[in-house]
Amino acid sequence: NISYASFAANVEKVAAIATVFPIFFFLVAALVALTTMTRMVEEGRTQIGTLKALGYKQGTIMSKYLIYSALATITGSIVGLLAGFQILPVILWNAYGSIYHLPPFITQFSWNFAFISSTLATLSTMGATVMAGHQALKEKPATLMLPRAPKAGKRIFLENIDFIWSRMKFTHKATARNLIRYKKHFFMTITGIAGCTALIVAGFGLRDSVGDIANTQFSEIFQYDLLIEKDDTGKDDAQLDQFLSDSKKVNGYTEAYGDIGEAKLKEKKFAASIFVPKDPSRFNQFINLRNRKTGKQIVFDHQSVVITEKLADALEIKVGDSVVYKDSDDYEGKFVVTDIAENYVGSYLYINKDDYTRVFEEELNYGTVLVKTSILEESEQEAALIEVLTGETVLNAEFMSQTRETYNNLLSSINFVVIVLILAAGGLAMIVLYNLTNINIEERRKELATLKVLGFHKKEVAGYIFRETTILSIIGTLVGLLLGTVLHAFVIRVAEATDLMFGRSISVMSFVLSAIITLLFSAIVDIMMYKKLKNIEMVDSMKAID
Repeated sequence: NISYASFAANVEKVAAIATVFPIFFFLVAALVALTTMTRMVEEGRTQIGTLKALGYKQGTIMSKYLIYSALATITGSIVGLLAGFQILPVILWNAYGSIYHLPPFITQFSWNFAFISSTLATLSTMGATVMAGHQALKEKPATLMLPRAPKAGKRIFLENIDFIWSRMKFTHKATARNLIRYKKHFFMTITGIAGCTALIVAGFGLRDSVGDIANTQFSEIFQYDLLIEKDDTGKDDAQLDQFLSDSKKVNGYTEAYGDIGEAKLKEKKFAASIFVPKDPSRFNQFINLRNRKTGKQIVFDHQSVVITEKLADALEIKVGDSVVYKDSDDYEGKFVVTDIAENYVGSYLYINKDDYTRVFEEELNYGTVLVKTSILEESEQEAALIEVLTGETVLNAEFMSQTRETYNNLLSSINFVVIVLILAAGGLAMIVLYNLTNINIEERRKELATLKVLGFHKKEVAGYIFRETTILSIIGTLVGLLLGTVLHAFVIRVAEATDLMFGRSISVMSFVLSAIITLLFSAIVDIMMYKKLKNIEMVDSMKAID
């Protein structure tokens, strides 16, 4: 059943995606936990020092923070499990429901998934807590009871480039120094933003890759419109001949021998279809054989044996290697591969008739007809199929537009997955930026209050902080765009099957949209944090811990 097979393929793709993306979400969540707990430990330095001075053991002191992170993680896990089992699956199911006729979705709670995800979340946050608290607990009580000394200022490399440094404003010089001064904040912000941008790029790239299937396979590679399968009797069919000779409907056709068997090499074997063209010189007009990497067309002639790219990868075959083909009657023959062709849907071997008849020692019945038509309307196509199928020898006939529509539906369903990924990655980006910006402001509260005393206006103070955030967001976005291409390549490799290859390229617009979305979330965080900066009072610059 075509619809069932199509739906099963969709399920496999979503499952493949689900095995990759959680890793990145866990890494970013661990980063958020690390920044949060680092700030919490820093705020409690005096308390930690006092407890150590009173004789409390390090494990006892650490348990306070471990219990806090564990309770927060467990609470978050409960909310996440409810959303994971009840909300997200329903969204995806309804998305596919717009394509297929599906029954109501019945949600089931999986204790295995719940245990694995909750345990990983707890371990990642508690591990981050141990990392944050370990350094503080190594210090002496007397040191902990004093506020941490501010980082010393130092010359930066830009100061050695006079024609740049001399033209920079004072505030821009301060920003440059602060970026290099607070290295931990620098790397954590870039890492968090890069991870989120990479997720968005991978989401958009997945959409581009699936889009390539329909556009490239059924427009550029398969250039015929109608596939007709005849029986193997070799009889004449007046009805079919009449249709093929109608110049108003048919622009041209070619015949080939077709079969479905197995391509083998050593212990590896995969299902594969073969085409043996009757007229090799006309075959390229109907199936455009080309090399994906070079774009060079493969000219099919009387010596050609061409295998499709994904099948060649699965069998680990290169040009010049031999491949064994086992036909539907269980006869085997060995052929030397002359070229590897770009292909996205199905696994094919294109073999010249001289080699095929020599190896299998049989006369061929050219029962597959590839037809170019001028029939575009769906109703006209239905009428044409009825006309063709009434022929005595015709077993099956199908317009490529019907198959192409199936993969267009796959693209529309992937769009829903992409939207979910973008929202989730955007949410993580906001949490990371909010956390880090909040920590940055709290750590430099006295410095910012002093700037207000010196006469800086509210907008100038905000620019002092947000300029750093914006620069780090831009750097993190650029790193994320590069990381996203690696993640995208990994995802499509995991999601592919032997008979389904995704596109390898990400469009320029996807990169642009990924960058804009990341920077938009960064701007939203800046707006949210502006009120916090406004509330810093000048008197804070006079406060000191005695």
